[in-house]
Amino acid sequence: GIVTKVSRMLLQRDHERLEVVQREFPFGLTMCPYHPELLPHYQYFAETVKSTDGLKVLKIANHHLPNEGYFLTELLPAIALKENLQTLELSHCGLAKSDMMAIISYLAENETLHAINLASNCFD
Repeated sequence: GIVTKVSRMLLQRDHERLEVVQREFPFGLTMCPYHPELLPHYQYFAETVKSTDGLKVLKIANHHLPNEGYFLTELLPAIALKENLQTLELSHCGLAKSDMMAIISYLAENETLHAINLASNCFD
């Protein structure tokens, strides 16, 4: 089903880049909606971010992240460990105002980031 297809396309990586980016989805969807069955895949992704040395590019686009505190408790702490991160894209992924406040704190401490894309999230 759709969960299997999403899990297969969830992670693209090399030694400096991790991407969760998909432009075409089944059933005419324009973004991958979050479903609780996907949580283990997103947890695996956060662990992969933590364990990837030399990460320079991290992109998540068109994939709605889990809304059970995943970004603040799992993904952002993993991102904060990356000392060489230069590009961060978190677009069209369902981030909220509380996530933005945490991103601002992260940016205040970060010295390596050159590009950031937070397009189409709800920061009202």
